[in-house]
Amino acid sequence: MNRSRSKNCPRCQKQIDVPVADLHWISEHVENDYTLRLEKLFEIVTCDECVSELDADRKKGDIYRRQRAARAESYANNWLQPDIEHHTFASSRRDYEQRTSDIENAFEWGKNWTPRADKNSAFIQGNKGAGKSYFCHCVLNSALTLGLTAREINAITIQDLAMDFEKRRTAQWQLGHVKRVGCLLIEEMGLVSWTELGVIALREIIDYRYRNHMPTLITSNLSKQEQRDAWDRKCNNKSIVPAMVDRMTNFIGLVFEGDSLRRMSA
Repeated sequence: MNRSRSKNCPRCQKQIDVPVADLHWISEHVENDYTLRLEKLFEIVTCDECVSELDADRKKGDIYRRQRAARAESYANNWLQPDIEHHTFASSRRDYEQRTSDIENAFEWGKNWTPRADKNSAFIQGNKGAGKSYFCHCVLNSALTLGLTAREINAITIQDLAMDFEKRRTAQWQLGHVKRVGCLLIEEMGLVSWTELGVIALREIIDYRYRNHMPTLITSNLSKQEQRDAWDRKCNNKSIVPAMVDRMTNFIGLVFEGDSLRRMSA
């Protein structure tokens, strides 16, 4: 006959029946470690309802710790600017969001952004200071909150790494890392004087991310067609650019118009 002893749940004080055999097992196997003994006692005398609540809290804590670890890793590796932590859709100014219908639509897309969506990448066109980077930083913060890694890189850095690819092993490693990061932001695409090597490196990054359905954000002061023409002028191999542009057909096009926000706030 199984014997039991009445105990009060340490969390809700509800009275439960605990098998005496479990109490004896703890006495026999956990003699010297007082802390472990208390933990085992807490496990067996806690009621089922409290166990479920504790499991849910533990899962939330694990998710939070993973998010913080991903964010800390990103900052430790200088992937993101220090001020990006302040850039979130929740804290963005309403006058900024509603300056034009295009910007309002962009923010609506950004707030609903998920890495697994069909349209998870974007080509953001706009003048300098129109708010493209701020918007992208909000998306990157959303990615970090979801546990993804994130990186921001200037397009000219990709061009420089492509030129050093054969000479420096670090350049090969960095380009390999760029194409594999969870959520990637490529800034100032239209301000680079591209070479064919740079365009090839960029195509490899975009092609890899397209095939693996990884979110990519690109900012430029040029339209998609103007950007394509700029790449075409630098490539003797005329098959490179069409192949890359084809991979970008799933990029949603966003336009940020208006005067510089920096000038307006000065």
